[in-house]
Amino acid sequence: MKKRKESRRTESHKVIYHMERKPDERRQFGMTLNVSSSGFCMYSMQECEPGDRLQATIEGTEHASRAAAVRWSEEALAGRLYRVGLQWDGE
Repeated sequence: MKKRKESRRTESHKVIYHMERKPDERRQFGMTLNVSSSGFCMYSMQECEPGDRLQATIEGTEHASRAAAVRWSEEALAGRLYRVGLQWDGE
């Protein structure tokens, strides 16, 4: 099993994001489960696909608006909630 380069911190912060593949859609909201210098995991009501790109701001952290890519996504609550793993650009 591949180990992470850095540890994840369990943190709960509001995420405001916009999906690049849906430029006309309004911004979306999520909640982090954990955060690291290379990315984060969040709950979202918006379904995301691996490879999707988004611009995200995690409130209450040093992560100002940054581009990130979806690495994985799984349904957490029957079509209503998704758990999404993201990697910051350049990490």
